[in-house]
Amino acid sequence: MEYTIRCSKCGKERGGEREWKCSCGGAFDVILEKKFSVDEIVCRNYTVWRYRKFYPYIKDDSIVSLGEGFTPLVRVEDSLWFKLDFLMPTGSYKDRGSSILISGLLSGLENVEGVSEDSSGNAGASIAAYCARAGLKVKIFVPENASGPKLFQIKKYGAEVYTVKGRREDVSLAAQRVVDDFVYIGHAWHPFFKDGIRTLAYEIAEQMDWKTFDYIFLPVSAGTLLIGLINGFIHLLDSGIIERMPKVIACQTSQVSPLYHKMKGTKYVSPERIVSLADALVSTNPP
Repeated sequence: MEYTIRCSKCGKERGGEREWKCSCGGAFDVILEKKFSVDEIVCRNYTVWRYRKFYPYIKDDSIVSLGEGFTPLVRVEDSLWFKLDFLMPTGSYKDRGSSILISGLLSGLENVEGVSEDSSGNAGASIAAYCARAGLKVKIFVPENASGPKLFQIKKYGAEVYTVKGRREDVSLAAQRVVDDFVYIGHAWHPFFKDGIRTLAYEIAEQMDWKTFDYIFLPVSAGTLLIGLINGFIHLLDSGIIERMPKVIACQTSQVSPLYHKMKGTKYVSPERIVSLADALVSTNPP
């Protein structure tokens, strides 16, 4: 086996393609057995699919792509670089996860009419775009205070949008209740989505000639960007491609900072109403 999908909490192997969370409540992770090899990069492909060989659970005829990935890495000062993932097809890094997720879903399931997803905006727009590309119906559930421009973007891709009152967790529960031939693919939980973020680590390392930075700073909400990036660098390290891990610095807002408080061992109480300008960083109880 080139990979397994196991619970990060109890170690149980995933039971089926429609299972998005373990019975113990833990999140599933893709455990890749295949080592990374520079020789297996598809060099003429300037998307995330240049790393096609390291996604063994995806079939060639199921790949759904909009040209995402291999975004510029720009040096702005001697020791400061920006990775410009806002240049993705839908405007955010989420396209990495969406391309891998929808491709993986179509590789393992047949007769899927559509999918449901909960999102504050960026992930919903991304999932909607890739479902449109794949010819899948999609239902996106959003908080009642979701950004207007993001809702407009989601609807333009042809998604059905449902506004849910209450906290972020209420939005997720509403999306999970969708039945018929729809599959819930919540990006905060689905193992394929965060596994798609591995490509970010590969790109950064490749664009730096397989060297690593001392520090990488990134925003954290549900944690898919954080976990995916770390897993990508671990894969490169274990494969002997890089010599050391960068220190990854997770950044949260003062209002929505459950990870910060968990790491510090202090109590976190989420606000009744979130008014931060960082309207995508709203996961008060992430997986």
